[in-house]
Amino acid sequence: MDKLLPKTALKDWLEWASTRYHLLGPVEAEDGSRAFAAVSADRLPALDNRRQCASPKEAVLPSCETLFTFNPGDGEPTLVPAAGPFPPTLMVGMKPCDVRSLEVLDRVFLDGRFQDPYYAGRRRNLVTIAYVCESKRWSCFCSSVGDPIEWSLAADVALTDVGEAYVATANTPAGEELLSCSAFREASPGDLAARDIVWNALRETAEPFDPEKVAASVDWEEPVWDAIAEKCIGCGVCSFLCPTCTCFDIQDETIAGGKVERYRVRDTCQFCDFTKMGHGHNPRPSRRERVRQRIAHKFRYIVHQCGICGCVGCGRCVELCPVNADLRGVLSEIVSGNGCESVSA
Repeated sequence: MDKLLPKTALKDWLEWASTRYHLLGPVEAEDGSRAFAAVSADRLPALDNRRQCASPKEAVLPSCETLFTFNPGDGEPTLVPAAGPFPPTLMVGMKPCDVRSLEVLDRVFLDGRFQDPYYAGRRRNLVTIAYVCESKRWSCFCSSVGDPIEWSLAADVALTDVGEAYVATANTPAGEELLSCSAFREASPGDLAARDIVWNALRETAEPFDPEKVAASVDWEEPVWDAIAEKCIGCGVCSFLCPTCTCFDIQDETIAGGKVERYRVRDTCQFCDFTKMGHGHNPRPSRRERVRQRIAHKFRYIVHQCGICGCVGCGRCVELCPVNADLRGVLSEIVSGNGCESVSA
């Protein structure tokens, strides 16, 4: 189902949707940064690709969340789960790569032998609206690791900017319900043709690597690991900004009244103590092993384990790395085997 939403009617649509869902979208802060936060009539989402936005992963996999609280009591200990119930949530303005990132997270937290109940609870109550980028950012390489339009169509609704309006494409029953709002009107053949121009431009591949070739070419002794490790400062920005990284740690903390709170907190394989064992041994003692693990996992290990590439080409790690380590150059060198000339931007 395709309909047209005039840009002047966006506010009315979101007000209508807010009676059914808790709304989240890319909101711009005073300092110009963007992150997914609560959306309201006075705080509309930024639907454009002019600035990089923090990953929406926080909505389904918070950076820190309490799992349960243990109360020893007076001889009658109790265990109180912390999560749920989770409210129906509408995520507005996800880029195609971010929609795809949810599929990666689903493979890890839902499709294996065990389901993560906290992730599952949030994910079941999440409805997504993709914003099809009007153009690629300089850091993006989504079309090298997949089809961004196919990813967009995995969202409940896909919005495409066609000038003074958005073409809205409903892909699920939940999406069709969202398009039942009176703010929409019928899309003309000209509107759909304008949408297709945007879609075809986004599908164009300009990056010189293929994820299947990367997976086949990742080698344990690849010399490019030394070049990356020499440049990397181990800050973890690439992992914490990544929409598909799933590493976490679990900690216990004593709180008021002698209770113990167990929580999980986001972690990264780029930190030196991530694999450090209780007796002191660390199987990844240097940055070389750690950067190798991250890239090999994204492009090889998770493909074998879960059947999906662990990178969606969002470009956050390229754009925001403090030492300008460009993943695209690394992948190109891995495939070509020409050394490490393109590690930096």
